Amino acid sequence: MNETVKYLNVYPQYTVDITTIKLRKSTKISLEKLRTSKESYDDVVKRLIARSIQKIMVQELRYGYQTSSVSNKDMVKLWDGTTAEHE
Repeated sequence: MNETVKYLNVYPQYTVDITTIKLRKSTKISLEKLRTSKESYDDVVKRLIARSIQKIMVQELRYGYQTSSVSNKDMVKLWDGTTAEHE
């Protein structure tokens, strides 16, 4: 029986999927600088991912607002012209 199976049998409620990734030393040093005193590397990476996703969402929202405002202006012009023709 391998060590993982022994661990799973003894502490089933504490099982966590953990993996190892290779980083350059310079990357690890950068991550260390981003860490707070009680933060794990996993927490740092999750925080960076969340920031990245938030940044992308903000960009998409800005683009959506810009695009819709242009089409809304065109729609207002269209309706304004229609109203004037029928008065």
